[in-house]
Amino acid sequence: MKNKLVKLKDCPIGLFVKDNTLCVKTEYGNESYIVWSGEYFWGGAKTKEEISEVLVLPISDKVVQRLERKYGNKA
Repeated sequence: MKNKLVKLKDCPIGLFVKDNTLCVKTEYGNESYIVWSGEYFWGGAKTKEEISEVLVLPISDKVVQRLERKYGNKA
């Protein structure tokens, strides 16, 4: 099944991509961060209310597991 864009409010907790930037959504509502910098994710929104409507591409657990198998845990 092909991944599809969803609104951030409908995105599951975990990794997602927006404009080729890897981000992570926390368990606290729409609170999300850019992985490489730790900055708060805005996704082009001007207000916190607008953030929930930003379209993002969720990264499924299957994809993460495949990457872990391929590259191992480098942490």
